[in-house]
Amino acid sequence: MRVKFVPGEAEWPSFTALLEFRRKLAAEVGLRLDEMDGFGGTTPWSTVADPIAPLLMLEDVSGSLPVGVCATVAARLEQLTRHWRADDADVPRAAALAAALQLAARWRQRLRFQGDEG
Repeated sequence: MRVKFVPGEAEWPSFTALLEFRRKLAAEVGLRLDEMDGFGGTTPWSTVADPIAPLLMLEDVSGSLPVGVCATVAARLEQLTRHWRADDADVPRAAALAAALQLAARWRQRLRFQGDEG
């Protein structure tokens, strides 16, 4: 099942691929996602001050990001992925997600997960 973000064109081929992307992002800020509440661990998200946290802790199935954090998360996402290898499949996906976040902020819409059987 593909995972898309609305609005915009960002998508991952599966929830597993999206989870791996989020693990890489978490590692960029010194977190182990599997130790966090909601991912099998017990560390509360309230202990994380990084601006990328709302994206990391977002509920996969029905989650959405509020308009008020979209621009900040987009900027942080671009910053964290800027040095990733060009041949990493997550680089263009991250760029599309940052663009979707910026679009959501501009249109004053929440950024939402949307599963797609296609």
